[in-house]
Amino acid sequence: MHKQELQNLIDNLLARISTKMVEVGMNELLKKEGEELGGGINAMRLVRYLMGDPELPDQQLVWAYTAVKEKLEVCIEGAPKLYYFSGD
Repeated sequence: MHKQELQNLIDNLLARISTKMVEVGMNELLKKEGEELGGGINAMRLVRYLMGDPELPDQQLVWAYTAVKEKLEVCIEGAPKLYYFSGD
């Protein structure tokens, strides 16, 4: 995927991301693919899913995650039953 195409996907996600969207996405991932080892959903896997590109290369995924991380955290904090572990 070219840089501009990726940026368009990121911009589209940023424009439509919401607490409900994140909650639904996490629930769908849990049903389809189950939890990560140790529990929960990996944020990178969630971003890949929300962007609609399960084959997004890791390098581009990191760029996308960095761009949406702040809004993603706000959405997760907006749903009382969800919580976020930061690896930083």
